[in-house]
Amino acid sequence: MVEFPLLARGKGLRDVRAFRVRMVNRPGAIAEVASILQEAGVNVLNGAHSAEPGEDEGEWVFFADLSEVRMDLVDLLGKLRSTPGVVEVDVGGMRAGGIVINDLSPGFTVLGMPASVMRWEWFYRLLESVRSQWGAAGEAFLYHMGYGAGNAVQPFWEEKTGLRGRDLVEAALSIIRAMNWIRSFELVEYDEGDERATVRITGSLECEMGKIRGARGPYSQYIRGVLAGFIGGVFGEPTIAEETKCIVSGDEYDEIRVRAIKLA
Repeated sequence: MVEFPLLARGKGLRDVRAFRVRMVNRPGAIAEVASILQEAGVNVLNGAHSAEPGEDEGEWVFFADLSEVRMDLVDLLGKLRSTPGVVEVDVGGMRAGGIVINDLSPGFTVLGMPASVMRWEWFYRLLESVRSQWGAAGEAFLYHMGYGAGNAVQPFWEEKTGLRGRDLVEAALSIIRAMNWIRSFELVEYDEGDERATVRITGSLECEMGKIRGARGPYSQYIRGVLAGFIGGVFGEPTIAEETKCIVSGDEYDEIRVRAIKLA
């Protein structure tokens, strides 16, 4: 797992700070900054950098431990700011008990579109609050909310990737995995002629949290709906999805079977 540079642990005497460095978009720019940090005794803890192809500048946002720094912070910042290619350097980090909050975060994007970060626990509690408030009706709501989301984004990813059919479904599952909604998948069946598909998933955020909390399975509603909606968009038909295996029920993996609804 990779720690995102939003919050950091700052227990004890550790001097953890947040940095934001804007620099020219060219090979070696980050290495030059990192070399100065190394010489000063700065320990970079985690971070993210971004520079779009063709853009003049990029950014590096990170947390660093300054406990063993061998120079004054003002001198360190001056040295960084005088480095060729460095445009701007900011240092911050708001302490809240044993946590340091990145108050310099410029926000995050995915393919240039604004994105948000949510811990699994928070997302689970959002889903569970709907379940506990409305019971079976709430579960149906979560499924159809996922269905609508999956169906709505299918044309977007088809346009972005240029893929169709099975290749598009596998790309979408890879995107879901990259976003950490699941840890692995296998498209064990894909029959476009008969309009059905079967997906096996491990590490689903929905079912993993349900298992930890001692819920009863089958448990997937939202992710099951997302898959049904997306694959329905690929088939060009309304679909329905059934979770035939679930780790909450004691199975080794989650298995979701999607099929077209034959209206005529």
